[in-house]
Amino acid sequence: MRYIVIFLIMYSFIGSAQDSSGVFSIYFDANANPGTKKLNEISAQYYHRYSLVGRNDLDLRVASGDHLIVDELGIYLEKNRLLSISRTEIRENPAYHLNNGYLHGVVANDSVLVALDGESYYFLLPTKTFLYEVNGKTSQLYQGRSPNEYLIFSPEEKDALSILMINFNGTEITLAAIDLDQVVFDLRGVTGTKISTGAIPLYILSPTKTEWKEILNHFVIYDRYKEIG
Repeated sequence: MRYIVIFLIMYSFIGSAQDSSGVFSIYFDANANPGTKKLNEISAQYYHRYSLVGRNDLDLRVASGDHLIVDELGIYLEKNRLLSISRTEIRENPAYHLNNGYLHGVVANDSVLVALDGESYYFLLPTKTFLYEVNGKTSQLYQGRSPNEYLIFSPEEKDALSILMINFNGTEITLAAIDLDQVVFDLRGVTGTKISTGAIPLYILSPTKTEWKEILNHFVIYDRYKEIG
């Protein structure tokens, strides 16, 4: 493996866009409530493993492994991190040993496939990033506008929340964030507070019921996942 290229994309659901004064960002007040039922878990009918749908033939996120899992633990992304270990470390540390291209000692009770490049062995190690954790104490889960739609609120800076919309449609899941590029509905006019202490104006919204209904109509899909196995 002479060249290894991998993208590790960390999602941030805060929105930012351009206005007459430059970039602005949107958060929600910590007490914001979309007016729908608060939930503890996703319906078991959606418990599956889903694979990222690539945008083109060269989508390296798909090639490196990017999955979304829905189960009794919650909703989480599982991606591969590219790690390496030197030949010297393997040779001198009895915790590691190689066997037919597999390295033992990195993962408990398992092995990982490795590829030698120079003086180092490279391997991919799955990592989890929760969008919503059932037993967690941070994110909040709400029903969306329909039984197959969910809203996840996650804590951000300044005691505010970001929002993620998840839709289940047959064997597909879509992840969507607020569309700040649209010009139909100006989010800056929603009930809330504008904070301009930093370089980027920050709007912390406390929508009314009517405003919530309108806000939920202005999300844009940024990722799609398809059910596998």
